[in-house]
Amino acid sequence: MFTFIPSLFAVWQAEQKERGQALVEYLLILVLVAIVVIIALSLLGTTLSTVWYDLINCGFNQSC
Repeated sequence: MFTFIPSLFAVWQAEQKERGQALVEYLLILVLVAIVVIIALSLLGTTLSTVWYDLINCGFNQSC
């Protein structure tokens, strides 16, 4: 009568494993994006700082 219960449990376990797999995939994507942002800011940081500094000085001094 209750022979379907083990099969339902197997389906539930498979769904739980897939949810964990999706979580790991999203985490890997997030880590990759964070690494790319850190590298981009490291490479462009001084340039962006100079640009912002020049914009602020030109805005206040009106000498540009």
